Amino acid sequence: MQWPPGISNHPAESGFPSAQRIASILAVLVCVAVHSASCLHHVNLKGDGLGVVPLLSPTRKRLQKAVPVRVVVDDASRLSTEERWLARYEDEDVIPLIANYYSESMLTQFQKSSYLFIDPGANISIRIESKPHDLLPENKNAFFVAACLSLGIIPAIGSSDGYVSFLLTDTSADRVVARYKYPVSHRYFAGLLAPVALSVAPFTDRVDFSSDRSTTAIAELAVSRFEADLRADLLADEALADRFTSGRPPAYAVMPVEIEGGGASRGSPALRSALESALLRGGLKLAERERLAGLLKELEYSASGLTLAQGVEIGQHIQADRLIFASIQEIRPPSRAQTGRVRALVKCVEVRSRRILWSESVYEVGRTSDESVEAIVDRLSLRLISRLRDRGMI
Repeated sequence: MQWPPGISNHPAESGFPSAQRIASILAVLVCVAVHSASCLHHVNLKGDGLGVVPLLSPTRKRLQKAVPVRVVVDDASRLSTEERWLARYEDEDVIPLIANYYSESMLTQFQKSSYLFIDPGANISIRIESKPHDLLPENKNAFFVAACLSLGIIPAIGSSDGYVSFLLTDTSADRVVARYKYPVSHRYFAGLLAPVALSVAPFTDRVDFSSDRSTTAIAELAVSRFEADLRADLLADEALADRFTSGRPPAYAVMPVEIEGGGASRGSPALRSALESALLRGGLKLAERERLAGLLKELEYSASGLTLAQGVEIGQHIQADRLIFASIQEIRPPSRAQTGRVRALVKCVEVRSRRILWSESVYEVGRTSDESVEAIVDRLSLRLISRLRDRGMI
């Protein structure tokens, strides 16, 4: 018997998948279904499993006055945490679990608060420090196998444990005045029946429903508890409450913008001017611009660039509170073949303490092939200001 062309006459190669192949395909489909299923998250602050501690505070509703604060998010530890856990699991499934502790929703909670308001002139700085120290994705334990075998009816279970802390610093005295640390326990259930579990889950203010491992519940619960505790402490401690003041907005001074590579590193007056203009349009106060330009011209800084000590000295002369240092790490002039591109490292230094308040790496591309580098820097600066303002850094 001759088989039609393209079809083997051997039974084992008849074109129909074998039972083993079918089983493999089903296993893959089930695992994909479990991974793509919805997740039910439950977050608990250790020591307050039922969430009743804030309700027991008699001062919760008595303190009505809103207080000014500056908020700083600790992003520096996030990359090192990701590297450590990726080295352990060699699996990017842990990244969303880590991101939950550094969620942008923390800033959103501060922005929505009727009790705390973000003010760049505030004396009290609140630094948010997070650290997950125990991560277990759902596909790293026995429950994942059970979920696959039951087609997702038995949920796959994952977890994370860590903490979120809020460090209060009196910037006028450069001293930490209080610290609030909240150990976090996070469990999530991934499976086809997770939406059903949500309808009967207790403590719904601590429960979140999402399509993946990401949740905002950790950030929302930590900030909510911190706000309640801070209210009570400010009412009980007048000395602490008196530190929450707001002064004049800080005055900024833009140092020469350095262009790295290609021999000597020299400042670009045009790029510095573009950065200054963007800061002004962004609503920031600049120190004496004309006097600053004269001092920079007189200084004739060396090819190695302006040093921090020289910048601080200049800032003191013109009564600047903060210095903006920027270096262009990559610059691609526009051409007929491609648009321009600029990558920069921008950092802000406090004149009084010489501390780096924030540091950002940003890049921007041109919109047209003939757009100038200055125009790209101008737009990059405005985007940077918007990002920093959302984070409460300016």
